[in-house]
Amino acid sequence: MKGPLTVLVDSSSATHGRHWETETYHVQAINRNHSDLVKFSVHDPDYDRVLAVLKRLVSKAVKAIPRGLAPAEGS
Repeated sequence: MKGPLTVLVDSSSATHGRHWETETYHVQAINRNHSDLVKFSVHDPDYDRVLAVLKRLVSKAVKAIPRGLAPAEGS
């Protein structure tokens, strides 16, 4: 893409999720532009950070699912 650089969203919008998630661990700022945000290289420290956060979110989500709503084993 070519053209002048411009700010599309402010810093708060770019780094925060839902309005009730105000704790600092919810902020996952990565110093990348929009195009490079999900492009990781081998041994990329940003990948390790993102992976750790995703693992934590999955763990919390699994614990939050009531047992009766969890999929049956083997499904």
